[in-house]
Amino acid sequence: MGEPQFDADGDFIGYIGSTVDITEQRKDATELERTNEQLNRTAREITWLNELNDHLQVCKTIDETVPILKRYGGLLFPDASVSIGLISESRNVVEPFVSWGESATLNRMFSPHECWALRRGKPHIESPCESGSLCPNTKTCSIKFGYACIPMIAYGEVLGVMNVCFHNKGIEDETRGGLNSCLAKTTADQTALAIANLKLRETLQHQSTRDPLTQLYNRRFLLDNLDREVCRAKRDGNTVAVLMLDIDHFKRFNDTYGHEAGDIVLREVGSLLRQSVRSVDLPCRYGGEEFMIVLVDTDEASGIARAEDIRKKVSKLAIELGRKPLGNVTASIGLSFYPSDADTIEKMISTADQALYAAKAAGRNRVVEFRSMVSKGNETSSKVVSASALPHVGFGSNQGLSGIVN
Repeated sequence: MGEPQFDADGDFIGYIGSTVDITEQRKDATELERTNEQLNRTAREITWLNELNDHLQVCKTIDETVPILKRYGGLLFPDASVSIGLISESRNVVEPFVSWGESATLNRMFSPHECWALRRGKPHIESPCESGSLCPNTKTCSIKFGYACIPMIAYGEVLGVMNVCFHNKGIEDETRGGLNSCLAKTTADQTALAIANLKLRETLQHQSTRDPLTQLYNRRFLLDNLDREVCRAKRDGNTVAVLMLDIDHFKRFNDTYGHEAGDIVLREVGSLLRQSVRSVDLPCRYGGEEFMIVLVDTDEASGIARAEDIRKKVSKLAIELGRKPLGNVTASIGLSFYPSDADTIEKMISTADQALYAAKAAGRNRVVEFRSMVSKGNETSSKVVSASALPHVGFGSNQGLSGIVN
C-alpha cells in the first residue's frame, strides 16, 4: 500500500508506502492445500479399506472376492495396474487370480522362486531411478513411475503375491510413494487374511460334510439335503430316486486281506460313485460298506438305467493291495422313487433299504426296484419285487437264495 505525497504548491511528488514479500505465504498456502488434499485422499482410502474389509468378511467363497477386489481396488489404485496371483495347492506355481487397471502384470503362471518378494518374504519395490529390473514380472509392466510386489501372508502361510505397477508420478515423491507402498501392503494383508479365512472355512465345511475315507458326503449332510430335494421335487412336480448300495461279501475282504484291503475297496467304490453322478446328485457313505445316492430330477426309467450302470462299473473294478489282486467286487442295489414309492424321507430310505434286502436275497450283484400301490381306501400296500421278477433287472451272479450275509 502507498500514500501519495504533494509539495507546498499541491504538486504530486511521489508515494510513501511499504511492500511485503508474499512469496513464502503463497508457498505455504500451496503446501497447505497439498497437505489437505493428501489428508482427504488418505481419509477416503481408509474408508475404502474399511468397506473392502467389511465386504471380504461376508464372502462365502474365494471366487466371491473377485468383483469386490476389482471395485475397491480401482478406487484405491486409480492410476495403477494391479494383479494378484495365488499359490496353487501343490505350492509349486503361482496362478493368476484377479487383476484390474491398464495392464495386468501377472497374466501367466510362474514359479514362486521367480518372485523376489516371495523369495525374501517382504515387499520388493523398484523405483524409476533404478536401472535394471530384478523382478521378471516387470517385463510386462513399465516401471517408469515405480513398481511394488507385496507377498500375501496370513497366519504364517504365504498365499500369493500382489503386484502394483504405478502409472503416475506420485511414486517419485518420497511421501506419496511411501503412502502408495503402504497402501498396497495394507490391501495385500487384508486380502490375504480374507482368503486364508475362506480357505479355512472351506476346509472345515468339507470335513464336516464329507466322509474322510471315501470323500463322499456323510450321512448327516445327505439327510439334511434330501429333505430339501424332496421339497423341491414336490414344488416342481419332479421325481427323486434313492439308490441304496451295499458291497457284496465285504467282510471277506477284511477277513482275508485285512482292514487295509477293506479301506481300499471302500475308497475305490467311493471314487467310482463320485465319477458316476452329476454335480446335482448326492452320493453318500451311509455307514460301513453301505452307500446311498440321491438322483435329483430322475424318472424311473433313467433311475433304473443309472443304477444298473453303476452296478456294472463296480463289477469291473480291478482293485489291488500291494500289486496283489483282491478279487471281484460286486454290489447289490435297492431303488426307490419319490413320490411313487414313498412320500416322506423316512419311507424313501426304508423302501430303498427293503429293495436292497431283496437284491441280497435274490442272489446279490443286481438291482431291485421297490414299487408301491395305493388301494381304493387310500391305504398303501407295498411289496418288494426281486430282480428275477422284473424285466429290466435280474442281472448278475447265479448265487442261490440263501440267507443274507453282508
